Amino acid sequence: MGKVVDLITGEQKSTIIKAFFLVPSLNEEITAANEMFIDDMMKVFQNSSNSDKIRNILRWLENLQYSEYVEIENGLTDLLLEKLNLETRYIKFLSMPIKEIMNNYENIFQLVDLIIRNEEFLIQIARLRMIIDPEIQLSRNIHKKTNILYMKVKGFWLNENGIKERKYFKSLGKFDTYPEGVSDKNAILEGRKKIREAMYSDYLKIYK
Repeated sequence: MGKVVDLITGEQKSTIIKAFFLVPSLNEEITAANEMFIDDMMKVFQNSSNSDKIRNILRWLENLQYSEYVEIENGLTDLLLEKLNLETRYIKFLSMPIKEIMNNYENIFQLVDLIIRNEEFLIQIARLRMIIDPEIQLSRNIHKKTNILYMKVKGFWLNENGIKERKYFKSLGKFDTYPEGVSDKNAILEGRKKIREAMYSDYLKIYK
């Protein structure tokens, strides 16, 4: 199984995590604007010997398109700001001189510690992206005793190895409440909200 770090290094061409987080194609205007921003950000990496790898990281941070639902959902401002702050911290981490690393981050004594901290950043950023724009699955669920149909929503999470797993299962109420079934917009929005709340609760347990 691939890990989040594979997406950045580009060393492996076929992994679950890469398929999940690869950014969609952007139009030329958006890409040009992003590249101008990346050109500006590259100024803090002038001493690096591998600018192409750094650009790939910055492209991953910048070239993100959310689903149509993010635009109409309420209460996401704080999450979006939290993601921006986290990404800013990550860029600061990447641009920090080696001699300053141990003074600013605990438990970094060997190269492997630095690699692990980098991957931890990537997984945290990816998790926060998932919370902002959760991937869900809606399905019918039959109550065994009453035979009443309920709407069930399932959601995903990244484990510690950066692998996407189905983890969350919530009920949205009776199935006939949603005229269009699993395609019902209200069901989708309510499902996303419930899964997002569960995901963010787990996120806070880990990172706060």
